[in-house]
Amino acid sequence: MDIIDMQHEHKVKYFNGGGSSSWDFCGYAGCPGAKVPGHDLCYLHLPAEQRRDYLHAVHKQKYPLELSGLTITGPEFSAIMAAMPVKEKSPYERFPIMPHTSCRGTLFPDKINAHQVIWNGHVDFTNAQFAEELLIQDGTFNELVDFSGAKLASINASHCKFKDLKIEMSTIEGSFNLSTSEISSSCSIAGSKMGSLYMRSAVLKCPLNLQGATTGSGASGHFDLTSAKITGGLNCIDARFPVSTAFGSPYRESEPSEVTGLIDFRGATFGDQGKGRCVFAHMELKSADFSDSIFHGRVTFSNITMTGRCELQNIRHEYDLNQDSQSVKQFKPTLFDGFQFKNVSFDEAIELKNWKSSGEVQLNSITSDKAIEVLDADIKHLSLQNVGCLSFSGLGSFSTMNLSRCKFSNGGQVRSGVSEFNIEQCSSSAPFTIAPLSFEGKPSILALNGTDLNNFIFSGLDLRRARIETAANVDKVAIQGPILMHIPPVLRSRRAVLLGEIAYRSETVGRRSWRKRASADVLPIPSASELQASYRALRKAQEDRKDEPGSADFYYGEMEMRRLASTKPSSEWIILTLYWLVSGYGLRAWRSLMILIIILTGSSVLIHRFGLINPVELADAFLFSIQNSLSINNAKLSSSLNAVGSWIQVVQRVCAPAFIALALLALRGRVKR
Repeated sequence: MDIIDMQHEHKVKYFNGGGSSSWDFCGYAGCPGAKVPGHDLCYLHLPAEQRRDYLHAVHKQKYPLELSGLTITGPEFSAIMAAMPVKEKSPYERFPIMPHTSCRGTLFPDKINAHQVIWNGHVDFTNAQFAEELLIQDGTFNELVDFSGAKLASINASHCKFKDLKIEMSTIEGSFNLSTSEISSSCSIAGSKMGSLYMRSAVLKCPLNLQGATTGSGASGHFDLTSAKITGGLNCIDARFPVSTAFGSPYRESEPSEVTGLIDFRGATFGDQGKGRCVFAHMELKSADFSDSIFHGRVTFSNITMTGRCELQNIRHEYDLNQDSQSVKQFKPTLFDGFQFKNVSFDEAIELKNWKSSGEVQLNSITSDKAIEVLDADIKHLSLQNVGCLSFSGLGSFSTMNLSRCKFSNGGQVRSGVSEFNIEQCSSSAPFTIAPLSFEGKPSILALNGTDLNNFIFSGLDLRRARIETAANVDKVAIQGPILMHIPPVLRSRRAVLLGEIAYRSETVGRRSWRKRASADVLPIPSASELQASYRALRKAQEDRKDEPGSADFYYGEMEMRRLASTKPSSEWIILTLYWLVSGYGLRAWRSLMILIIILTGSSVLIHRFGLINPVELADAFLFSIQNSLSINNAKLSSSLNAVGSWIQVVQRVCAPAFIALALLALRGRVKR
């Protein structure tokens, strides 16, 4: 048994196995808080006999170990533990058994090694100060462990078993390691400041309280909750997390993290100054609230099952393109640049309301039987990939929006400020509207590759860069309101032109005026037949909606592509060329009227010079031509016509009604209701 020597008033020696250690228990005058039970004085001021009895009582676990307000070095604390009884598991495994221990306000100037210790009573380190590491790993704590208000360099509490752990309003300059530890009753780290917090594979049979806690500073620090099991909720209200934060591992071989109660991140901040790496991966969650949270840098929600409600209101996301944090760079190849939901299953509706993000927000491989709503948002880039949901609503300001391989069973709508859309391989079983948020600008469609346009409604959009010929069911699309499309070069008939036609004419026809409007992004270049089919489908879509004037430009484009696709100089090409020349395919009244005027003028001159037996004035000849075109008989001049004049009269009676009919047809196409 250890021998306790009380011969000196201010020196106490513990002898254990030939070794010894001594120290002065009077940390400062009066030793406040270090009163012996049953007495009003510090044990140093008691008579020697009473001091001996007290320390023996501590050894026998009858009294608590009172070390409050003292200065104790690491070797001295080791000597105290050496004086305590032990539990032997083997000749090489001896676990000291500590009683109720009070170290309130105690100063520990160097490293404290207290690993593999059994703490039977309450452990009170309130307002204590640890200048170096506190090592308590593999310990067993049967009562409350309280570090409230303490200042520590770092704590290694891995592989421990706690009943109650309380570290509130404390400061830990380095890391706090709770990996693989078990906590059975309560755990609160509220309001504390830590350099890093590691809870990998920890098992908490109670809620975890991190409200107001701060982990990391600037570009430093780590937070790791990978593979942790938490029975109850996770309270992270107003907490701050470092640039490297992991609530789950991105690797499939890792055990999933589980939280059975509400995860509350209201007002929490992740990362700093646009830099960060936050991963929520392989987690099974009941419900979560991220309202009013701020995310910096890269954020990934991956392989998560959400069985309850997920609140995502008023999120702000800041992303710095020049991320230079070393803790971020080492993970760069495996991370997404922005805010990402990937392989997440939601049983409830997803509502992203009042979001602000300077980077990209991506919903990837999301499944939900309910709606996905992005409302009142200000997001630079919004991307939906492999999303299947009841409906989708996007309302706000988006610089770009990508919809790729999405299916909406009940339709939806997107109303956005000035933005760019890429819509690839998407479909909707009900009306899906894309329209501007206001009249100030027109959202631009960039891609429609493989998209089934059935049930899509384009209203007030910019289609100048859209590859419409790459979409499916173009004849089912509904185009409403003023649509902005390309127009032909100067001196050509004004109409709506597809981007594919510009590329085709630039490469095939080779006109310089068309090449100026060409875009290098149009690859592969469509053929005239493909463009003809696209124009025909757009025309049919407008005609099905009883929009005859709106279909006129698409009919013109269809006929142009049909003419260019014809073999020269086939009969079809000749007919179509003449049809285009004299009437603009029955859509340009001015051409028919102009040719009619030319014919009447020329025939009047010919009649005046060569067609009359008795010459008359040119004005009379012109009047005769007009009357002849309208089938009004002028007996005086008709009887004066010679053979040449008679043939001219026949030409006038055939051509004039035809051109008048073409002009009327063109006017009807423009004004038909």
